[in-house]
Amino acid sequence: MGRVAHLTKKSQLCSVLLFAITTEICVIALFIAAAVIAACVKPSSSGPVREQLIAGGLVDDPLSEPWLELSVTDDLLLAVTRRGIPDMTTAGAVSLAVTIKGYEVNIQERRVERQGGEPVNCALFCIEGLAEERYHITYRRDGSEIAAVFTLHVRPGMRRSFER
Repeated sequence: MGRVAHLTKKSQLCSVLLFAITTEICVIALFIAAAVIAACVKPSSSGPVREQLIAGGLVDDPLSEPWLELSVTDDLLLAVTRRGIPDMTTAGAVSLAVTIKGYEVNIQERRVERQGGEPVNCALFCIEGLAEERYHITYRRDGSEIAAVFTLHVRPGMRRSFER
């Protein structure tokens, strides 16, 4: 009887140790699985930063609204129309400093006003190099004032416009 009791205690001890080891293995496996999932869902590097300085074509447009209009051409060019530019003449200049980092696009409007020339109130731009993806776009005008923040799916025919 003593030997049977001793074997029973030994088997109980083995069961407890086996359970503890199995639990530890499960916890370790859980941490490894979490690390693998985290590595899989981590966004890839956004790649190099591309910068463009785009000169705008100045025109006189009878419309004043929408003040900002974006449309995607069939060639995936982003056509930007900026209306209602105050105190601008054909002697001046409007340009866009465009920074593209991954799917983030920052657009900074830059204006140079000069005396002389015919009055104009609209500038036209064309941004190249965008893929058929969704982009988060920030448009700043006249210094650091953020004028518009939006998401645009770049695909032919897409349009986005903003009223004052």
